[in-house]
Amino acid sequence: MDDSVSTDTTNADQELTVEVCFAAGLQALYSGNIEEAVAWAIQCDTAPGNGNSTDGRCAVLHSLIAAETGDLDASVTYLRHAAQLAPEDILVARRLSEVLIEREAWSEAATTLERAVASKPDDADLLVDLGYFFLMSNNRAKARATLERAASLRPEDEAIQYSLAQMYEALGEAALAIAILLPLAQHTASLQLLNELSLLLLQSSRWDEAEASFVRLQQRDPDHELVAQHGRICCRMKKQDWRGAFHLALEVTRIDRYALTTTLLAYIKDRIFGQGSNYEQREAELVVRVMAELHEHAELHSGEEISNVTAFE
Repeated sequence: MDDSVSTDTTNADQELTVEVCFAAGLQALYSGNIEEAVAWAIQCDTAPGNGNSTDGRCAVLHSLIAAETGDLDASVTYLRHAAQLAPEDILVARRLSEVLIEREAWSEAATTLERAVASKPDDADLLVDLGYFFLMSNNRAKARATLERAASLRPEDEAIQYSLAQMYEALGEAALAIAILLPLAQHTASLQLLNELSLLLLQSSRWDEAEASFVRLQQRDPDHELVAQHGRICCRMKKQDWRGAFHLALEVTRIDRYALTTTLLAYIKDRIFGQGSNYEQREAELVVRVMAELHEHAELHSGEEISNVTAFE
């Protein structure tokens, strides 16, 4: 399957080949015109060249339309047909496995991915898909081996390195995840990556590095100043830098005077002036609240693209 074919279908005299119909159908689908996409799919079925037993593009187009309209069963049926027509097409295999996983057809998804990897053992993107599948299936050893191989094949690919870091984090190996994310964070503008790194550093009691990461998060977009400043305050509290934490908390009141900010400020003032009691319990509760806010913030950016992000100037 080749998504890079020309989508110029304005020439009325252009022969309606499979290539032309497939490209036009994709263009219509991505433009939100389902009816036009269906019409092109039907034309694709009868186009010259569709008798080629190794061309699964018409079936793929039907599958994408079915998925867009919510008919996953039909989508899988078309993709299975496409896979039979073009068993070497990695894009078909990847798409089929995605839909099978959505339908929780784990065994067939595993077979599809493993067969594809067997035919293309050095396809890093395919290995990432298989690694995530193993992770979802709780096969940690295979997930690790597969994602580490993918990362070794494309060491400069930020998205793949990020996938490896996520796997390490899921396995509870925060230090390995941080070792990957720290150098990426020096030049990435990805909010998702900066969020996750900041959280990992905070959870790992690496207070100075965590605060530096929160600073980068704030620089990335001033709209994230509040959550970044709360993270920085938490770092300074854990270092018992009460005056430093107080100055940050006081600064945050410029943009927020609600519960968490004012509660942090009140607690820090009590620590500076030796007032109040139950310090350990109060601090633990505040850290839990800050962490919850950070996790919620990270979730908001969990679908962000990691590759090809804009670097800091």
